[in-house]
Order: sequence, then structure tokens, then C-alpha cells
Amino acid sequence: MDTDKAMVLYCLGAVEKWQLMIKDLKLENSRLKDKLSEALHHKDLSSFMDQAEYFQQRFIEKDQVLDLFRQDILSLRDMLDTKGMTKAGTELFLLLKSDLKKIVLEFQQLKKIFFDFILSTGS
Repeated sequence: MDTDKAMVLYCLGAVEKWQLMIKDLKLENSRLKDKLSEALHHKDLSSFMDQAEYFQQRFIEKDQVLDLFRQDILSLRDMLDTKGMTKAGTELFLLLKSDLKKIVLEFQQLKKIFFDFILSTGS
């Protein structure tokens, strides 16, 4: 029983960290959208606009992914608070842990590509 309690506490601690990470990613995503908006004021080339639309769509998609992930984290937290550590809770925890790594990696890749684009346009 003590092992279950320890695991619940560990998972709840991880959930707290994940919530902060998601919050930070959302803020950073907003800053990237602001940077894109700023760059749009200085350009009106067709190829620039096509790329800008691509990034705008990707940033919107990232917001949606982050919002869904936040909901999944809250579901896990509720499960841990009400049922303790169950097999389903453990499976969800491991899945979310893996998903978060993927989300962060994809976000970092998008950010790099975006800044390369901004730098190449002189914005």
C-alpha cells in the first residue's frame, strides 16, 4: 500500500511539472505568433505569405494539441486523486510522459524552422 501511495505522489509531482511545461509552451507559442504577426507587417511577397500561413496554421495546431494535453493531464490527476494508482492510471501516466516528450521535441523543431525562416527573410 505504501508503494501505491509513493507512486501516486510521484505521478502527482510529475503532473505538476507537466502543467508548468504546458503553460510555458503555450506562452512561447503565443510569442511565436506575435513574432509572425510582426514579420507580416514588413513583407508582402507571395512566397513569404505562403510560408507565414503555414506557420500560423502550425501554431494554431500546437495550441490545440497543448490544450488537449492539458485536459489529459487533468484527467490523470483526477484519476490519481480519486482512485489512487491503478493499472489504467499507470498506463495513462506512461503514455502522457511519452507524449509530452514528443510534444516538446516537435515544438522545438517547429521553433527552429520558424526562426530560420524569420532570419532568412531579414525580419
